[in-house]
Amino acid sequence: MKFTAATTFDKLPGIPLEQLHFKGGLTPEDSIASVHGRCPVWQADAMLSGLNRLIGLAGKRQVIFHPRGVPGLVYLPADRRLHSTFYLLLAGGAYTSVCTVGEALPVAAELNGLGYDCFCLNYRVWGPEYESTCLGSVPQDDISAALDFIAENAGLFGLDAGDYCIGGFSAGGHAAALWGAREKARPPKGVILGYPMITVEGILIPPLVTSSLRVLYGPGAKRTPPGADPAELISADHPPVYLAKAVDDEVISEEDTLRYVSALREKGVPVTHESAPTGRHGFGNGCATPFASWTKRAAEFFERERG
Repeated sequence: MKFTAATTFDKLPGIPLEQLHFKGGLTPEDSIASVHGRCPVWQADAMLSGLNRLIGLAGKRQVIFHPRGVPGLVYLPADRRLHSTFYLLLAGGAYTSVCTVGEALPVAAELNGLGYDCFCLNYRVWGPEYESTCLGSVPQDDISAALDFIAENAGLFGLDAGDYCIGGFSAGGHAAALWGAREKARPPKGVILGYPMITVEGILIPPLVTSSLRVLYGPGAKRTPPGADPAELISADHPPVYLAKAVDDEVISEEDTLRYVSALREKGVPVTHESAPTGRHGFGNGCATPFASWTKRAAEFFERERG
């Protein structure tokens, strides 16, 4: 079947709603139109492209996996694989949900069209089980578990788990940026970031600053602790970075983005910072904004850097 904007999710064939917006509160009565109504920056056409891509694949093979306690790893292979590199994508959601249907799935569909296999990671986020502690390294642990799973199932996927780019959006961008800066045993070939949070202090909404400090670092946390700021962890061997962010982003400050980009450049790391006056926060694949096809430009950038 093919979804339209008005099709309700109770018609979704065999794909749990939690894999589309983990802890996002989607109901069977919801539709792409109602999701767009709640979050207008997520374009209906973009969401439909990702959702219909997933539905088409789910009719042919297993697409949802659960590595070592990870809520979900959604696999979208290209119809015709043209590149050995695959992409591991993390949607945002303030570390309280994972907005895969609005951000990661549309980008995965675009990258599939370019011949790249993709995985969308629904990583663990805040919940009652962390009430007395914090998320801490849990999202990083889930990235590691996903890559372990891909390596352990090389025969199933036909991929080299060491040949990957990691990408993230908003809070997922924070997780991806941290992974790119910290991971030395199996570093990504590139880091693709859409409007990423770099530090909690870079958030422009005061209540979200308070809640994010609590979620990530625990009760009473007042600032980002040492070792948790990607800009301060950059070394000369950091993988290339492609970052896209609108100047009118109402959630993430321009200053924190520029500080991160400057830190990369100071270490001689190849980086492209794509900026535009408009686009807001959460534009995903950039459909209907100045960032249209930005993920294609990012993939081309990484291929050039590889030579």
